[in-house]
Amino acid sequence: MMFFKTKPTLYIQLLDSSIRYMAVHPSNHTIIEQDELLFEGNILEDGEIANPALLETRLSALIQEKKWKNAKVTMLVLNEFVTIREIEVPNQLDESEIRDYLAIHMNESIRMTFENPSFEYIISGENEEKGVKNLILIAYPGNKIRQYQDILQKISLKPDVADVASLSLYRVADKQSLIQKGADQHTMILQWSPTDVSYTVFNQERPIFKRHTQQAMLAQSFERTAEGEWNWRRSDGELEIHLDEQLNNLGRFLDFYRYSVLEGEGSVSNIILTGSYPDLESLKARISEALNLDVQLLNLPADIPQSYSALYGLTLRSSTKTNGDKKKEMININFFEKKKLNVLPYIIGGVFFLFLLLMGIYFFVTRAFYENTIDEKQTWLSDHAESVVLSRQISQLDRLATESDTVQETLQADQYPMDEIIVDIVSVIPNETERIQSFHLSNPNQIVLRLEDTQSTMAQTIVEDLLEKDYVMGVQFLQAENHTIEDTQLRFEMIIDIDANNLLEEDTE
Repeated sequence: MMFFKTKPTLYIQLLDSSIRYMAVHPSNHTIIEQDELLFEGNILEDGEIANPALLETRLSALIQEKKWKNAKVTMLVLNEFVTIREIEVPNQLDESEIRDYLAIHMNESIRMTFENPSFEYIISGENEEKGVKNLILIAYPGNKIRQYQDILQKISLKPDVADVASLSLYRVADKQSLIQKGADQHTMILQWSPTDVSYTVFNQERPIFKRHTQQAMLAQSFERTAEGEWNWRRSDGELEIHLDEQLNNLGRFLDFYRYSVLEGEGSVSNIILTGSYPDLESLKARISEALNLDVQLLNLPADIPQSYSALYGLTLRSSTKTNGDKKKEMININFFEKKKLNVLPYIIGGVFFLFLLLMGIYFFVTRAFYENTIDEKQTWLSDHAESVVLSRQISQLDRLATESDTVQETLQADQYPMDEIIVDIVSVIPNETERIQSFHLSNPNQIVLRLEDTQSTMAQTIVEDLLEKDYVMGVQFLQAENHTIEDTQLRFEMIIDIDANNLLEEDTE
């Protein structure tokens, strides 16, 4: 008996010097495996893969080892290049027309910091007075998306979804009821790692504002073990200083959001903290104390560390949709370019196949019809064989009678002495009743004579006797054939040319 192994769905997160992945069963959504591939140096440079060959080699070896070829892949794009903006479009646009409108106006009236963006959007509301629809635009550099997609395809994986980490983390927090969804409540998803910090604020289930900061100097003070854990390698005092600086930056962002974005009519009400920072518990306490805010950590399954929380959120994409609840569908975006199916070859192929099928049916029916007709005719001939033979004999007698009548009519028309000619010509043929098969005029001046059972010498004698007749201009042999090779009796067919003038003169005399 053969057993077929179901290929898992792979969830991948690209980082500066590593790749985190999680393999999940596509049906029951259990986690099969999770791990992190570490590299000696950075594999990313300005958001692009600096050494594609190295990345392809490592990933390809993993795929072959685990037998994950052709598995579907959902990946997280880099936080630092994600752009989230609120924009307006004309209210008369249908939902099916919005994407084309955005593509036409991208980097024209809709300014972006990069060219050829891949983008998704969420309709957040309408302003009937202004005649516009309010959208939340989420964009990412298209050239980077295409590079990720190409590499995955080269190593025999199927790129399916490219998502944003903050939206993925929102799913986890929403499932755990950590999101405050009131109109005046704003929840921040705070991703804190040794190398960078990313803030994304949500209001009424919509991402409203996002900021990302690199911590290059702070990252140099951390070292990473072979197991991928981050350890602070300087004094505790220096760590306090760096944390105070980051907390001050966070406080300034909160003030900016409150007074510039919300114009003083609201503020961030709670923070969801996650990331790969080595001591999130103590960091949570520091943030809560410094900013006087409710700070919470995600409550993940026991075997999933906080650093894998964004990947874990990807596994919840399908489960976040609720029938009739369009708001929750907003977190399911995809930057990967879906190839449009070209249906023309399929249409042409279908028409051609239909044509061949119809031609096959036509030829089959036609052949069957003619075969049936032939069978019917052969059956009829078999049943009426004697009648057919008799009919042929009657037809032959009728033909001979017709030829005789024609000869007589022709001779009478030309006033030939037919009776005398017949008697005269027959007189030179020995045993004429048995030898003469047919005797008729082929035209007014030619008589066709067919003789049976006649030897060559006798035929020669007959010809010589005929040539002695005054009215005979010549005699031509058309054919001479015998019934068998040994048979000396032949069948002769000859043409006797008549001199009509001489014949008429003799008749006159």
